[in-house]
Amino acid sequence: MNGERSCWGIYIDDFVDLRIAPSVRARALEGMQGDHQGRLRITYGSRSIPRNVEKGHSSIIEVERLGYELDGVSGWYGISVTRALEICGITLYVEARITVSLLILQILTGKVAHAIQLRRPLFSWLHGV
Repeated sequence: MNGERSCWGIYIDDFVDLRIAPSVRARALEGMQGDHQGRLRITYGSRSIPRNVEKGHSSIIEVERLGYELDGVSGWYGISVTRALEICGITLYVEARITVSLLILQILTGKVAHAIQLRRPLFSWLHGV
């Protein structure tokens, strides 16, 4: 590529800066960028790494992203009900057939793998508590 970046992609976890705070403090921090998130954004900007500004969230108390749900009020962090129902629906579809297409199996395994990946950031976060 001779030093040029014609096409490349990057995936960064959405929940990289989880913090525990009393509800009053959490409400005051809502919308403010965390230290780690700020450093990431500065680094990406300095290296011309593209980022979708519309998809970024900063210190939000309740959010659903990529099939994960974070509810800082009730304390829930896991796959969303919508994603769980999608996985169940596709699984029932597969079980009801003698044969299914490779595409259907790829979709199902992708959704399941993505749901299982939630454990990594969740356990990392719990380890720090």
